[in-house]
Amino acid sequence: MTFRKHQTYVFNKLLIHNKSFIFWPRQTGKSYLLSFIIEQFVNNNNNKDILFIIDDKNNINISKSRIINDIFSSIKKIRINELELVNDNYITFCPLDKNMNYTLHMLSPLLIIYDEFFIYNLDKLSGLNNYISTHNCKCIFTSTSIDLNVVSLLDHNDDFYINIIPYPRLDLKHLLKTLSYKKSELLDYFDLSFIRKIKIEALNYIQKFK
Repeated sequence: MTFRKHQTYVFNKLLIHNKSFIFWPRQTGKSYLLSFIIEQFVNNNNNKDILFIIDDKNNINISKSRIINDIFSSIKKIRINELELVNDNYITFCPLDKNMNYTLHMLSPLLIIYDEFFIYNLDKLSGLNNYISTHNCKCIFTSTSIDLNVVSLLDHNDDFYINIIPYPRLDLKHLLKTLSYKKSELLDYFDLSFIRKIKIEALNYIQKFK
């Protein structure tokens, strides 16, 4: 596992928080990060189900192949829409569709990942939202762009950790104003001031042990 600094930072945050949004532009390594969250999960659990949601079922093979490539040693068997992993854990790939409630009922997943979500109809999230709200599961939603409607729907209890890498057309000032309800420990954004803050915290930590 080779991470860049921002990936290492967020990997540790994802281990702490049960619910998370990752909003990073393309080519910043969020899918790679998810592979190792899955690996960490299967190494620390037995006989559990992981649900990996995608927008288009035609992309199942792309997501499945990426995970196989990243954490090959944790894969035992490869099936059409499923991977059998070490410690008798399973990951099932499926789109967000009318069968979602049935899938959730049958699997009762302990880890839910929705990579690169694009949700034009929030009603499609109702079953998933209810499951996340009523079950003690871990869930991670990622996207290249920020959908505040989805954030508002799922983060109604202010219990999602949100990490943002700003992109050129993003109005960060407006976004942070909209997200001002968040507790400080549940919102990180990688602009220059944040990077300076992390460096200062690291220096202070080092000074403590001198």
